[in-house]
Amino acid sequence: MFIIVLAFFNHEQKVGKNQRYFLYSFCLLSSGVTTFLNIISAYVVNYNIGIPLWLHMTLHTGYYLSQYLMVAIMGVYGFSILSAYTAGRYTFAFEIKIVKLSFLLFTGLILANVWNGWFFEIQNGVYVQGPFSRAGYIFLGAVFVMLYVAYLRVRGMFAKDVRMMLRVIPLLSVILVRYQVLHPEILLLGTISFFMNWFHFIAFQSSRNGQDFLSGLPNRYSFLEEADYNLIKNKRLHLVMLRFDDFGKINHKYGVMTGDAVIYAIGRYLDELSPRYRAFRFSNTRFLLVGDGTVSTREDGRRVMNTLVNTIQARFEESWKAEGHEVHVRIKIVHMVSDMENEDRNSILERLEYIQAYSKEIKSAVPVFFDERMKEKLEREKYVLEQVRRAIEKESFEVYYQPIYDCKADAFVTAESLLRMFDENGSFISPGEFIPLAEENGLLDDISWIVLKKVCQFIGDHPQLPLKSISINMSMQQLSDKSFFNRIYDSQALYRVSLEQLKIEITERTVSEDLKGAQSIINQLHNKGVGFYMDDFGVGYSNFAGMMQMPFETIKLDMSLIKGIHSSGGYDMVWHLVQMMHNAGFLVVAEGVENEDEVMKVKELGIDRIQGYYYAKPMNGDTLTEFLK
Repeated sequence: MFIIVLAFFNHEQKVGKNQRYFLYSFCLLSSGVTTFLNIISAYVVNYNIGIPLWLHMTLHTGYYLSQYLMVAIMGVYGFSILSAYTAGRYTFAFEIKIVKLSFLLFTGLILANVWNGWFFEIQNGVYVQGPFSRAGYIFLGAVFVMLYVAYLRVRGMFAKDVRMMLRVIPLLSVILVRYQVLHPEILLLGTISFFMNWFHFIAFQSSRNGQDFLSGLPNRYSFLEEADYNLIKNKRLHLVMLRFDDFGKINHKYGVMTGDAVIYAIGRYLDELSPRYRAFRFSNTRFLLVGDGTVSTREDGRRVMNTLVNTIQARFEESWKAEGHEVHVRIKIVHMVSDMENEDRNSILERLEYIQAYSKEIKSAVPVFFDERMKEKLEREKYVLEQVRRAIEKESFEVYYQPIYDCKADAFVTAESLLRMFDENGSFISPGEFIPLAEENGLLDDISWIVLKKVCQFIGDHPQLPLKSISINMSMQQLSDKSFFNRIYDSQALYRVSLEQLKIEITERTVSEDLKGAQSIINQLHNKGVGFYMDDFGVGYSNFAGMMQMPFETIKLDMSLIKGIHSSGGYDMVWHLVQMMHNAGFLVVAEGVENEDEVMKVKELGIDRIQGYYYAKPMNGDTLTEFLK
């Protein structure tokens, strides 16, 4: 009766008919069948009502088979729960295979019982236990131990209340099983199976575990489970994600209660929008609609998808009534159709995050669809990022050097180190492509230390190099590292390089982002003997007064300023900048000088040094050595 009640509540859950739902349903079904057969078999044995031998054998064989099936299904269900709670990092495929193979083995043994009587015999209408009659408890115990060992590996990923319940389960299970063995006349199998199913329902199947309380919609966890189930079935999905822009301003202006009411109203609207789509609250400021994506292969199906998206867009152009207020909510909509092949929850989330990031970069409110062009771009970025990680691991980055010409000395006196990367096939990947990706993924720090090491090694291997110094590009992240100076000092000591031979370039944009912080760090390092250049001056906004107080040796004018000196206004502006920098004691370098006309104008302006293709392109170390000869 209790199992029937659990089955009813499970059926009424609103968390989706996913793989976990069906596995738990099979747990309940097998438990009910096993309990029913146990009762009937016990009744037949105790009251000896004179039924034929074949029916005796059929009932007891069915009971044993259902008992082992129940244990096997509960084991598979348990491992699937562990896999879900670890976000797929542990699949427990090996453990599940052991459970399935064990069940098949016991199935064969039970069917053979008709001839060997290992589990039971019927002698003159009397039931006689065989030597393997208690094997079910051994199977149950083995599966339970496997589950608990697996749980201990990942227990930190479970909620505190679930962990407390799981601590009680082993002791209670041992007590119940032990009592059943000591008192076989009392049938506890149904009680044990109900207890296990009840625990699973409370801990994992109840809608509270997969539901967002504020909106009443299934949450992100429910979406991931449902996505897994549909992808296993090779079902194509159409996913529509809505992201709120500046929702915090609504809470600040109208109050949190009004903000919550708006969330609830939006949740109800999305939930009732279309019977073909299921709504989820994906995060605090994001909702997700999931529908059948197979229609995308048809022209009318694509119209249906676009119509849905446009309907949502139009609705959000109107206000939402909440707590007596008319609230306007700005959103960005992105949508995609999952692939039929090689798709999993990680790739879906990756694509959703990618188009979300893309939508933030565009000012238009037009919905964004993940098309083939975007897919190719994402795959390219993944490939480039993979090559960056490979280059970091193998330290296979190459350092090129661009000599800088000194106008007064009529010679090359310094050089800038520039990073170059080639993929495993030898194809060149532009720094403009891989540097931003490395920065976004926190890899720029590792790359910078590799460059530092290689530049110091190059200087140390060429003591006769006719250059005063070589500069390296660094960011505030590297400069803020407490070990920054020690790393520079160690590299210089290892390769016998003086501090004067190594300069650090930092961009104007980086300095402007945190002027006070940059001043403090640069001053500290300057006092230890580290020399600094400001790179790309003129790209962004600089606090001139603050910049003048910083110990830069050289200011490098961005090529955008140099390209503007052909006009009288641009020429005058650069002239005043150069005079101001000279008065402050800075050397000035012109970047991006490419032709003789620019060289002449740069010299007229009184700029000290020139860097650009007119004099020299970036080159590897060997070519630089030959070039300087």
